[in-house]
Amino acid sequence: MASILKMARLAPILRAGTLQRPAAILITERHMTNFKDKERGEETVHFRKADEELLRKLLQKVKAQADTADSIEAKEHAKSELESLKGILSKYNVSDADYEKLMEWRHQI
Repeated sequence: MASILKMARLAPILRAGTLQRPAAILITERHMTNFKDKERGEETVHFRKADEELLRKLLQKVKAQADTADSIEAKEHAKSELESLKGILSKYNVSDADYEKLMEWRHQI
C-alpha cells in the first residue's frame, strides 16, 4: 500500500518529465528546420544574384553585337531617343554634355 501511495505522489512528476523530453526534441527540430529554411533562402538569394549578374553580362554582349551588326539602325535609334529626351527636357536649360551623360546613364545595365 505504501508503494501505491508513493507511486501516486510520483506520478505527476514522472508524467511531467516524460512530456518535457519530446517537447525539447520538437523545439530542437523546429530550430533546425528554421535554420535549414534560412540556409536555403540565403542560398537562393546568392544564386539569383549570380544569375542576374550573368544575365546582365550576356545582355551587354548582345547589345554590343547588335550595335556592330546594325550600326545604321543603332545610330538612328540613339538619335530618336536623344530627340525624345530633348522634347521632355526642353523647358529646362540642359547642355549637350548633360544630354550625352543622360543617354549613357540610360543605356547602362
